[in-house]
Order: sequence, then C-alpha cells, then structure tokens
Amino acid sequence: MCQRQLGSWVAVVSMALPVAAHAGAKLQLTEDSYIDVGFQLQGFYFNTQRNIDEDAELETANDFSLRRGRVRMKSEITKYVDTFFQTEVASTGNALDVRMLDAWMRLKPHPWVSLYIGQLLAPANRQGLSSPRGAMTIDRPSLSSRSLTWGARARPGFTLNRYADGDSGLRGKAGSRDLGAILFGSVPLAEIVHVNYWLSVFDGVQNAGEDHLRYTARLQVNIFDREPRYNMISTYLGDKRTVAIGASVDLQNAVDIEDATGRQVDYRHYSVDVFVEHPLGPGFVTAEGALSLLDLGDAGELRTAGGVANQAAGKGFFTQLGYRIAAFQPWAGVEAWESDADDGRGSFWATKIGMNYLIKEHHARIVAGYELFRSDRKISASTDNAIGTFTAAMFVYY
Repeated sequence: MCQRQLGSWVAVVSMALPVAAHAGAKLQLTEDSYIDVGFQLQGFYFNTQRNIDEDAELETANDFSLRRGRVRMKSEITKYVDTFFQTEVASTGNALDVRMLDAWMRLKPHPWVSLYIGQLLAPANRQGLSSPRGAMTIDRPSLSSRSLTWGARARPGFTLNRYADGDSGLRGKAGSRDLGAILFGSVPLAEIVHVNYWLSVFDGVQNAGEDHLRYTARLQVNIFDREPRYNMISTYLGDKRTVAIGASVDLQNAVDIEDATGRQVDYRHYSVDVFVEHPLGPGFVTAEGALSLLDLGDAGELRTAGGVANQAAGKGFFTQLGYRIAAFQPWAGVEAWESDADDGRGSFWATKIGMNYLIKEHHARIVAGYELFRSDRKISASTDNAIGTFTAAMFVYY
C-alpha cells in the first residue's frame, strides 16, 4: 500500500470513531485492544530574506506554508504489543509532499523495558525527540538538526530557511527519522528520581559504499515529575514540575567520502542538555539549554552528499526561556555555532523572541515570533550576512 493510500485510509477510519478526550478518536475493540486516531495542523505565514533571483542580494520573501498536516493512528493489540503510524502533508518548495513519517511496532515485556522496531526519531538529543505540538519557541532550535538524519546542518528562521554554508548535505532515506530498533525504559530510582534510557541501532547514512550501522544512546535523569514517554515536549505549560538532565551520543562510521582525498568520513555527535519546568509566582517558568558537538573528521567537500563537512561540523549551544501566565506564554531564545572551517564559514549567532496565545493549551494556540540570524561571514552567493524572519502561525492538535 502506498503512502498516499495509507494516509487516506487513516483519515477515513478517524471519521468513523467516537471522540475521546485528549486522545483523539478512540475505538475500544476488546478489553485490552483499541484504535486511537488524531491529527495535527500547523499553518504559517512568514516574512524573511532569501536569494530569490540568484543575484548577490537577499530579497524579502512573504510566504504561507503548511508546516505540518499530520494524521496519526495508534493501535493497542494487547497490553504487550502496540503499533503507531503517522503520515504528513507538508510544504516543500513549490509543492505539497505526502509521506509516511513514523511507522513502528512496540513490544512491552516489562514496565521498565520497551522494544521499538520501525521508522522513528533517533535519540540523538532532547530537542530531536521533542514533539512539535509542544514546541515553545514555534519550532525546534537550529541545533536540533545537527544529528545525522536531520541533515547535520543548520536551519535558520524557525527552521523555515536553508543555510547552505552550514549544511553537510547528508540525508537519510527516512527523512528526519531512521529505520532501526530501540530499547527504551523509564526506571524509578526513588519517589522523585527517575532515569530514562534509550539504546538504539539504525541504518543511518551509507554513502561510502560500505554497510556500517548507526549507534545512538541517551541517558536522562528527572527529578520531581517524570517524563515517562519515548518522546517529550519543550513546554508542559505548567502540567509538570521537573528538572531533567540528559546526554546523548550518536555514532556511525563511513557515512560519506571526502572528495579531495578519497578517505572515508566518520560521523560523531554528542549532546548534553538541561530542561526545567517549575511554578514561579502566578505562573510557570520553562527553561532549556544544550551543548552540541558535531565531528566529521575535519573533512572538506563530501563526494555524495555535496556539502562541506568542516563548515557544518563544530560546536555550539542553545538556550530558551518562557513564562506561562494565564493564556499567554512569552519566550526568548539564543543559539550559536562555531564551525570547524578555517575561515569560520558556517559559524553563526541567532536570537529570537515571541509569544504564544493558548486558546486551549496545546490543542489550539496562536504563535508569533521574530528571529535574527547572523552569519560570521557573508552568506554564499550573497553580500549579506543576516537573515531576519517574522512568523505567525496557528497550531491545532487533537
């Protein structure tokens, strides 16, 4: 069955199911089996700068984008086995692309152990595991795209723009997801201390003519409330009181070949992160930060991927802070990257600020924000080194 047919079938099934609060539409089949269907929509307007006519200047661009149009279906077969499918329609250039986003099955032999098999997000950093339905600063920070199947790249302007100088060109066959198997568990150590672990093996990117697998691991400790799921969100809007400290490592040999020398290029990515959500005064504060290191062996241009590895590789950080009071959540964020390139190309600094208006918590909200992205050098094929992006969007999740 093709992706378009499966997406249509999931949508038809969803219309036939009764409503269940906070869980999409749910149909109970037997005592221990059910089908649960929901959707997510994110529509954007944005004003930014792009090299539209391929001259040496960045021009102003005003566009609308269907950032995400998703239909998802979860099925509980027994209390030990479940499955999940998610399709997406999204704007890609001048067209809408329909694709299978997630497709996995899970074996749950013990409350502390789950085995996932299929296509899903790799645990290469916290933000890469965070669902966009709960993104505090409109979308993920650019640093979340430094992991392998996200492209080992930078994505400025709330991830709506492309920054070729900081793009390795590496891409996986499953888009931002990867195909593999993951052991996940959430283990209580004490009443207010929980440990989450992810141990995984994936196909990754194999552009060097050899079949090496990708290995990814993550460990996270939560104090106070736990985050018991495989995926997280970047703001709980006051529903949790938690402090989370995590670290991830992501490795694969021979992801590509350096064009100039013919040597194999290995991929290494390391991330350390902190997340805090806590009551403060009449509202709730949410804060998050991470350090990231991407190592591509100081390689130059990649033969198959086409990007310049040492311009994409390097080290950086991001931090973001928000405060939820009543139906409003103002926020701000900063991120920076220092590339491995000798001339500094690929290095940048970005700041952003915005506001979320909560119509119905995460289920319906209006968001707006502005980001200023400034490259250390003139952006390739341009005389400019700064991109300003304003965006306003509406998010619906059911």
